[in-house]
Amino acid sequence: MPRKHVVKEYEAGGIYHIHNLCICGAQILYVEEDYEYLMYLLEEALTENPSTKAKAPKNFHSRIDIFCFILQNNHWHFEIKQNDKTAMAEFMQSLTIRFTMKMNKKYKRSGPLFHSRYQARKIESVEDAINVSKYIHLNPTHGEDLRKDLTYPYSSVTSYLSEKQKGPTFLDTNHILELFDFDRHRYLKFLMER
Repeated sequence: MPRKHVVKEYEAGGIYHIHNLCICGAQILYVEEDYEYLMYLLEEALTENPSTKAKAPKNFHSRIDIFCFILQNNHWHFEIKQNDKTAMAEFMQSLTIRFTMKMNKKYKRSGPLFHSRYQARKIESVEDAINVSKYIHLNPTHGEDLRKDLTYPYSSVTSYLSEKQKGPTFLDTNHILELFDFDRHRYLKFLMER
């Protein structure tokens, strides 16, 4: 998990584990519609978007690659690659502001939703990259209930385990699966190892 107060190393081409937690661990996603809205924001920010609307949101299609993600009721995790030095900070700022504005309006609240600025840790090795993917994919129960972990709907895990479940268009499963020779059964076995 990313450590608090770690100085973020902003490096073009760097791969990072990002985590953001709601204030006091309180719930921020209440109903399916909230999860779907967050997924919509990710799609809008990370899918090629030639929009010419005057108020079109920032697009990070060529600047950010997402390898793994999970959205839970009080926090989220991403494993990403930033393709330029400022992409991660700009992406997280845009995502957090837009999501907070919508949830504050919907639930008639004000102020920040998140405990602090997002936490990020640079991934330093291949082993680190695959272990972060495992941590993210087993996050719902930390491996205590594999059935729940492996079928969690707001995670990239199903896209890793089934070719039929392509997942969101912004997701790049190749980076991790290539380390398993694109063998989804090997990846599943890795997830099941204690």
